[in-house]
Amino acid sequence: MGDCDDDENSINSADECLLDMLGLSSLKDVSSRDDEEEREVVSSLPDLSPQTLSNLAPLQDKYQNEAVFQFPRECWVAAKHLRIMTEEVARSGTSNDSYPADRTYEGIKIWKDGEIEERKTLTRLENFVDTHPGWNELCHGYLPRILSAALGEEMVLFKEKLNLKPPGGR
Repeated sequence: MGDCDDDENSINSADECLLDMLGLSSLKDVSSRDDEEEREVVSSLPDLSPQTLSNLAPLQDKYQNEAVFQFPRECWVAAKHLRIMTEEVARSGTSNDSYPADRTYEGIKIWKDGEIEERKTLTRLENFVDTHPGWNELCHGYLPRILSAALGEEMVLFKEKLNLKPPGGR
């Protein structure tokens, strides 16, 4: 379980303490991640062999009849992979511009040291896919290949937007 003591590394709100106790990620978790581990996870999209792509063709009928497409398990992208890439783009706005993106911030209220405090928090990222190699490969390579194979027509990215919901956000 997480440690919510009042020391210099303490967590700033009850919401962050709960996230810590549940083992859920926050941006500060990533700053301690080993760069080698990060590169390994970011470069690990599932393999799209010709056999995997040909197995997607039968999903075309289901999509035509029900207007629903569900990714087969062998094509799933790990949540950790998406979280790491998202955190890389989100962090880059605070330290350097290695991954430029359009950012939207929202004022949220948190409970800290017995008082309500308002904090400006990142809530949306847009226009980041072309500047981040992992997102670029996922959105311009991996996903369009799967969708095109499964749905029988060329698919392209129309718009990229990540809405981030911080604890206490709307």
